Amino acid sequence: MSPEGKISRYIFGSTYNPFDVKMALLDAGSGKTNPTVAKVLQFCFSYDPEGRSYTLI
Repeated sequence: MSPEGKISRYIFGSTYNPFDVKMALLDAGSGKTNPTVAKVLQFCFSYDPEGRSYTLI
């Protein structure tokens, strides 16, 4: 949860990667609300304007 009371990130599953927990806490503390899934998609895909679609990097 962010200081404003917004959910900043979901961590799925019953076991958690320590890095994911640390990043979730840092994001929440700074008020960021970008979901984990969106970050993964931004990291792995890029937009191809010619093909008008997203492609795996």
